[in-house]
Amino acid sequence: MALKRDINFYATEFNVSRDGAWEDPNLAARLFLTAFWDEVGVVGSDGKRSATVLALPWNLGDTGRFEGPGYAMAASEAPWKPDSRAKTLRTVLALAGDMTFTALDVRAGRFTLENDSAQLMVWQDLPGWTETPGTVWEVQLPEWAERAELWGWDGKRRDIRVSAGKAVISGLAGNETYMLRLPKPRR
Repeated sequence: MALKRDINFYATEFNVSRDGAWEDPNLAARLFLTAFWDEVGVVGSDGKRSATVLALPWNLGDTGRFEGPGYAMAASEAPWKPDSRAKTLRTVLALAGDMTFTALDVRAGRFTLENDSAQLMVWQDLPGWTETPGTVWEVQLPEWAERAELWGWDGKRRDIRVSAGKAVISGLAGNETYMLRLPKPRR
């Protein structure tokens, strides 16, 4: 938008509607993970600092009774049961909920977050979200990395061997967002 000054970003209603072409709940959940990182990965005017202050999904508590099924993130009301998008939200919050961004590259669709126990790398591997979409993710890792876990919208996919500060993750389906969790070694 060619803004010259920083403006904080607030998103009070983001979601991926589960209707029409995206009626498949798994497709909606896969796209929801990308939407989540779109919302929290908004950068300031320097292109490197996070500008997101608040990002809330719509409509976590609704079963479709009030607003229709498209945006409802509950599969049942009593007891409340999450749909696939709500499960994806639970997974990403468990992984990154107490982390802080250390690097954001929106053109490459790559983010890095960190806390005392782990580092999380995110790759939005979709055309238009990254300059280099594909089925192989080559990642430079910190020297302390001993192991890694690949996560997707549906949870943990696999453990990854790492060596020499590098991981080459092949066999990816592409066209989705991936997260690589690097647990920090205990000293």
